[in-house]
Amino acid sequence: MDSDDSATDWSSGDEPQRKHRNVASSPSQPIRGARPPQRSGLRPARKTLPLVPYKDWVPGQSYEEHSPVCMHYIMEWKLTLNKKTAAKQTEDNLVVAPSDFWNEELASKIADIVQSTGKSYKADATTIAISVNDRSERDITKHFKELQIDWPVVEKQHQGWSHLLRIGKTVRVNVSFNYMESGKTGRTAGRGATAIQLGERDTRLDAEPVVSGAPDAWRQVYTILRCLDPPCDRGPYCWQDPDSKKHYKLMGHHLRSLVKSVQQGCKLERHDDVPQDIRTQLYAEEQQHLHRKRKRQNSGTYPSGQPMVINKHIPTASGQALTSPNISGSHSVTCASSRPASFNIL
Repeated sequence: MDSDDSATDWSSGDEPQRKHRNVASSPSQPIRGARPPQRSGLRPARKTLPLVPYKDWVPGQSYEEHSPVCMHYIMEWKLTLNKKTAAKQTEDNLVVAPSDFWNEELASKIADIVQSTGKSYKADATTIAISVNDRSERDITKHFKELQIDWPVVEKQHQGWSHLLRIGKTVRVNVSFNYMESGKTGRTAGRGATAIQLGERDTRLDAEPVVSGAPDAWRQVYTILRCLDPPCDRGPYCWQDPDSKKHYKLMGHHLRSLVKSVQQGCKLERHDDVPQDIRTQLYAEEQQHLHRKRKRQNSGTYPSGQPMVINKHIPTASGQALTSPNISGSHSVTCASSRPASFNIL
């Protein structure tokens, strides 16, 4: 098998000239019915058919031909959560490398399905079975830890059967992803939110590998904003105000907004680069938290007829304060240097 022939030019599939023995030079050996031409029709030469580069693939286009010029196969994938089937699908007539289909299409599907459950799951194992409906070939099964798939090993066997397509055989790739729920023991509401937040991180980092040379947005945000200061009880992720040095806890919706800003081209290399809109939201949420805390502490300590007045002062980038009865949580993400802080006062 010559696997290198298919790596560059997928449009060429000419078979090499077969070498036949000159039986006329051996009169003592009988000629039995000219069998070699008939055998070549049943068992083709083992020349590897190429795969289509992902950039040239047209989803939905039929590549089923009587004389195929490229490798095509069927992929059946299944996602299990705690060993129970959560989703499965058949991808017909694929012509791109399985690794390309995983990186460009399937990884994001798996990540979205896992996150849609609202629970914390982590990749446990991946099983890949490759088969062809030919009696002379046995199924090949490979097991991998988490999502650490050795695609070259898989694709070597997968493409090694491509010559059988010339006689009408079908190659199948069955992929099973199993995720296990983490942190199923009892916990408080706050710890539960943190576990979900960590689950989102694990899912993204596992199921969205870095295909290009640029850092993954989720990985970049988590790396920069992970709190490593031992005294901090706000973690595991928080933003440190460059002026006051105070730590502000980052929840899942804050992190998603930061990822979105990075994906839109905003720079995020240190805490100073956190967009002003997100800073404003953190200030407002902190003030609301302090207000509720003071209200609980002061309940029952004042005479029944004496009113209690509480003003909320929200710091701005310049160190001034605004007083408002309510701060809207809605905002649009902009880069830190794009405009000063703004408030929606209802």
